[in-house]
Amino acid sequence: MILIIIIQVITRIYVGNKKAYFHMDEAYSYGLTNYERLNISDNEDFFNTWHDKNYYLDYLTVSQEEAKDFTPVYENQKNDVHPPFYYLLLRIAMNFSIDYFSKWTGIILNIIIFCISSIFVYLIANKLFKNSYMALIVCFVSGLTNIALESTLYIRMYELTTLMILITTYIHILKYEKKDLTIKDLIAIGIPVCIGFLTHYYYLLFLVGMYFLFMYHYGKEKNYKNMIKYTICMLLAGGVGLLIFPYAISHIFFGYRGQGAMNNFFSVETFITNVANYLNIINTQVFNYIGIFIIIFIIYQKTKQNIKLTQNKEFLIMLVPTVTYFLIAAQASPYKDIRYIIPISTIFIILTMYAFYQCFKGKKAIIITACVFAVMLCMPNKLDYAYEDYQDILTRIDQDTSIPAVYIFNVGQNRFLDDIYLFSKIEKSYIIKPEDANEEKLTELFAGEEKIYLFLNEGMDNDEILGRIEGYQKEHIKRMNACDIYLLSQIPE
Repeated sequence: MILIIIIQVITRIYVGNKKAYFHMDEAYSYGLTNYERLNISDNEDFFNTWHDKNYYLDYLTVSQEEAKDFTPVYENQKNDVHPPFYYLLLRIAMNFSIDYFSKWTGIILNIIIFCISSIFVYLIANKLFKNSYMALIVCFVSGLTNIALESTLYIRMYELTTLMILITTYIHILKYEKKDLTIKDLIAIGIPVCIGFLTHYYYLLFLVGMYFLFMYHYGKEKNYKNMIKYTICMLLAGGVGLLIFPYAISHIFFGYRGQGAMNNFFSVETFITNVANYLNIINTQVFNYIGIFIIIFIIYQKTKQNIKLTQNKEFLIMLVPTVTYFLIAAQASPYKDIRYIIPISTIFIILTMYAFYQCFKGKKAIIITACVFAVMLCMPNKLDYAYEDYQDILTRIDQDTSIPAVYIFNVGQNRFLDDIYLFSKIEKSYIIKPEDANEEKLTELFAGEEKIYLFLNEGMDNDEILGRIEGYQKEHIKRMNACDIYLLSQIPE
């Protein structure tokens, strides 16, 4: 187990070293832990002022003066749409890199969280397979899938949400057959529920499935005493979470994300499309494109051999909340993106490996399962959250950070944080709204500059804006997440 974790950590350091760039939400992760407001673009001096790189680094880093002030961790999440626990951990990690921005702050935090997750994967798999060798194989495979590596690279709360789901699953497996839940049992159940709720609201989707499964179980056993205790435990855990962060109510029911999720629920056509999109994500990102073949084989063998997977209580405890999470998240998530599948991807792997393992008998089951999923790990795939495609623009800017930049910012898009990392390197930059960027103003900004980077935010007519600029050769050098970058070089007279 120690050797497996060492291999997985080394792999994460290797892919972490390849991470070249950041999604805007990762920039948010850093900024929301320490900055005085949600968006740097909310600053009064954000527009129409020349700034140096320290202006943007201030958003991404904790200064010596800010080191003891944890107020933004709570206040910014109150004004945003996420609970604060992950941001608290990231802020603690950032205090080890005062006045310095590094991807490793978030990646190392995720690696630590992952190592704890790995232990729970082994514990869960050992309960499910009742075979320590298979438990080790599952632990090894699940930690090296494409989506598991993406989870570590993506500096957000999804790695932590995965851990809370794994802990919740393991505790529920241990307590499933207990005839009389004690106070210790209820505390063991309630603590991860409370922390999971304070980590990500999508954790509740998993918990809903778990709750109804346990209600069905207790009802079937006519164990009404446990039914009442378990329900009270859930209510108390949620109540403590709300006492700590009461703003969750407005986030879930009245926030733009919550209302958007509710609006999506009433379209069957949309639901089918969303489920299909997420199944494709699972096939490509969890199973490296061969998941569809594995599932078809399992279904064929299950029918042929009449395999009863759900008779295994551990399998059922994992299956029901995972499917519940998947179906609700497919409809509720604002974007059909890998990040929303990350929290249940590890359990998907465990369930699939168990179902595949059951298709064979004896020692060959271990060998065949290990070989098939080893092949799966070897299938070529791309790590989206490494953003290696952006290494070229970083290298180019690093070669001469003295070339100034002008960003024509479409406020309606509000995607500046997608590019803040570049601006934290450029020594001199200016941000202006498109309606203010007339020919006279642009001529004034470019005066005396032989070269200048021009960032054009999406949602604008690039050709029309470029047409306002005279006397410069215009070279398109990079398409970013939400903007195009041009290098303007003065044409000699």
